[in-house]
Amino acid sequence: MSWKGGSVIFSEVIDALIDNGVPDEARYNIYLDLIKVFEDEDCDTLDECMDEDKEFKKAYIELNGEPEEDEPSQEEEYGDDW
Repeated sequence: MSWKGGSVIFSEVIDALIDNGVPDEARYNIYLDLIKVFEDEDCDTLDECMDEDKEFKKAYIELNGEPEEDEPSQEEEYGDDW
């Protein structure tokens, strides 16, 4: 079972760290620790936070690799003919 609300909470953490002037390297290290904790609790939507902070993106990719591209929807793939 997944924990989909985790990315909403993590987004607030990202905002708080940035708003409080936490330096890049410190944010990166905090993200490494927190990503592990969130994923251990079955949060599988953290990739939704990738565009919020370059340090988060680096930490996420360090732990999980590049996220896979979403499959195109049938409408995107076939247009109105699907």
